[in-house]
Amino acid sequence: MARAFNTTKLIRSIKRKAMIPEDQDTFDTEDFIEMINEEIQSSALPHLLTVHEEYLVYSIDIPFVEGQQAYRIPSRSVGNRLRDLHFVDSEGDIIREASRISLEELPDYKYNNDSTYTGLFYVKNNKVVIVGSAPQNDASLRMYFYLSPSEVVEVSRTSTVNSIDRVNGLISLSSFPSEFSTSVSFDFVSSKNPNNVIDFDVSITSTDNVTKTITLDPDNISDDLEVGDYVCLPEESPVPQLPSELHSTLVQRVAISCLEALSDSEGLSLAQRKLMENERNTWDLVDNRVEGANQKMNNRHGTLAQASTSPSYERTKINN
Repeated sequence: MARAFNTTKLIRSIKRKAMIPEDQDTFDTEDFIEMINEEIQSSALPHLLTVHEEYLVYSIDIPFVEGQQAYRIPSRSVGNRLRDLHFVDSEGDIIREASRISLEELPDYKYNNDSTYTGLFYVKNNKVVIVGSAPQNDASLRMYFYLSPSEVVEVSRTSTVNSIDRVNGLISLSSFPSEFSTSVSFDFVSSKNPNNVIDFDVSITSTDNVTKTITLDPDNISDDLEVGDYVCLPEESPVPQLPSELHSTLVQRVAISCLEALSDSEGLSLAQRKLMENERNTWDLVDNRVEGANQKMNNRHGTLAQASTSPSYERTKINN
């Protein structure tokens, strides 16, 4: 398994690949971090999404509010777009898949008044708008979305979990950066591949910089949080939130940016050839995540699929 590169290791590797001396004054730490984040957003993230293997997919349940039709798409979603949308009941079970209609189709559903449950929605600006009413009073709207990778920051701006008291909601940290306070929320980031966000925008009850602890509602501590995971300010992380196997390719891309800035044509040519080799060797590692199982193909919205879920079809199966 490839090991994740934190910011310190990333910069050290970039300097080595681009043959940048330690005593140079062309690039400082902030420059390297900005180039790393630019490459994540402009190259690594789009490539990762093209493999369609559900990396970075998260979901939130938004309770329906009586009389409210519009619900905001999560601001941290990539491209302010959704992966999917479902209606769920109070137990979190899917009631019905929500189906999107276009703005042009709205007049076709004029006959549906506000009290009719249609299971339909349309997108308007940064919100989804429900056509008709919610399926029931205690139902929620489950939004699946691609969570935008957090910005890579210096390790000193983050901390790691030393211990977790799940009864009292007390988390002990390895350090206590000056930026930490009760006035900000926190992200928890996994220290294990692919360094995903465990939970984000978590509210804190209190902090103590002397004991290096933070306190929160025990119910807000994710079951997935472990000792060694990272505690960060919102949308920050000491490691790229990509599969660890892609970190070396990220390093190579930033090294190329450095060589371009230095006008090192010979080094640039060698680095570009190395990047092509890296990408051939690494992208297959993140594709087809369950190699031995073929993905089932199903026309969910076809006539036969609709008929098989209708009440009359169910009665036919029972009678036969």
